[in-house]
Amino acid sequence: MKTTLATIIFLLPHAIHALTDVTMDYVYVGNTNNATDPATGNRFGSVAYPYKIGKFEVTNAQYTKFLNAIDPNGINPNGVYNSTMGSHQLNRGGILFNSAAASGRKYTIRINMGDKPVNHVSWYDAARFTNWLHNGQGSGSTETGAYTLNANTGLITKNTNANVWLPSEDEWYKAAYYDPTLNSNAGGYWLFPTQSNNPPIVSTADATGVISNPGANVANYNKGAVWNGSIGNLTTVGSAQANNYYQTMDQAGNVYEWNNMVLGSSRGIRGGDYGLSDGDLSSGFREYIGPSSEVSWIGFRVASSADPYAEWAGPNGYSLAASKSDDEDQDGVTNFMEFALNSSPTDASERGLYKSLIRDSTSPAGRELALVVAVRRGAVFQQNSNGSQSANVDGVLYTIQGSLDLVNFSSIVSHIVVADIAPTATGLRSLVGSDWEYHTFRLAASMDETDRGFLRITAIATQ
Repeated sequence: MKTTLATIIFLLPHAIHALTDVTMDYVYVGNTNNATDPATGNRFGSVAYPYKIGKFEVTNAQYTKFLNAIDPNGINPNGVYNSTMGSHQLNRGGILFNSAAASGRKYTIRINMGDKPVNHVSWYDAARFTNWLHNGQGSGSTETGAYTLNANTGLITKNTNANVWLPSEDEWYKAAYYDPTLNSNAGGYWLFPTQSNNPPIVSTADATGVISNPGANVANYNKGAVWNGSIGNLTTVGSAQANNYYQTMDQAGNVYEWNNMVLGSSRGIRGGDYGLSDGDLSSGFREYIGPSSEVSWIGFRVASSADPYAEWAGPNGYSLAASKSDDEDQDGVTNFMEFALNSSPTDASERGLYKSLIRDSTSPAGRELALVVAVRRGAVFQQNSNGSQSANVDGVLYTIQGSLDLVNFSSIVSHIVVADIAPTATGLRSLVGSDWEYHTFRLAASMDETDRGFLRITAIATQ
């Protein structure tokens, strides 16, 4: 007798939801309080806070999942789907609509177009996509969240509680062109988003739209990507293999990208596209267009809030399961303090990058106690009424205090210098290209004091 075993699998609603979730790849943009770009009249590029930005442009595959989630019955609320997306060649669309298809499956991807940037999207469409991400995807609202839309077609600003949004012009610009290692590690800007001041090499493409001549300074522009009957076409995101300092892809070419810049009744776009010249890709070129525009050469990428500690401790960092107040390596220093002072929470031999030293001073003349310490980049220290120095950056409140007796910490502390390279005598490693920098402080009252003098640092979590 043959026995047949049957297994019935029940998928819970949240499990089905997980199968349709859109995964966004982000890169972290730190180096807070960076200077603006002097090449553009010191107008663009300075951002005072850490954030994340999409590594890639939003693709047809991602936008198709969005459409099927928020419009399972194909009624096209608020016009989030443009029928031109269903045509190729001149329109270079990548998403088909079939009203007869089953609920939740009415939108499908054109062959070879899933990994191409979505186009024919207005600023409002892009804003609705970020609202949906902000609200957890699935049946999440497209009308509130990062932006309050509710069918409003005016000039709308980002809500203060947004956790996913369209990048500001400065956020987009910094991610594309800024490099903290330029100008002897003082920071600066490239002319193109490929870490180059020379125009990128024009890409070519294979029969499926993958760039066939990838390289460090390659971009899809000037109608070089010829495939699927189009002279100048979209290419697979990231296939140029060129990136900027923060490792985003395709901020040069492929499609222009919406940003939050407002000029009159228009919105900003940057980055150039598949058909234009190298000038459109450069830092000096900015463009604007009506926010309702839906064309083949505009797409978008998204930005997101960032918790610097979480980035350091999480899957892309040390993968800590413990909290900020725990001591992962049992070295007497909490995980948060290891973060604040740039040391490893999994190596008990590291307890923070700091070093005290006695240094000669010429003004006024004498000997003084100094402290060199690694703090989060962009910290701006200010003198407090009790003589200490404090700075609040990336969720860390640093305070440097001085004393002559270890009882009264009210001696005046002076801030001397900021650098990526510590004095040789400290033996501290270089911080070039990192999210930390060395600050040097001196205890003013220690001048000519040969028997005592103390400096201490505290770091308190503020988020």
